[in-house]
Amino acid sequence: MYKSINLDDAKYRSGLAMSLYEVIMNIAAKEECSSELRDLIALACDINQEINRSLKAALNSGVEE
Repeated sequence: MYKSINLDDAKYRSGLAMSLYEVIMNIAAKEECSSELRDLIALACDINQEINRSLKAALNSGVEE
């Protein structure tokens, strides 16, 4: 069964994912991939950024599960 991670670890992993998305977007821009694929990657990146901001806000306010 899946064990949840704490908010600090989630924020850290989300930050890593933002870096990964940036690398993927740079490669996608250089390669000939479809605009639909680039749009999907950008959407996933945007969702992750929203999650990262929410985690930072929760941790800064002292809220943790």
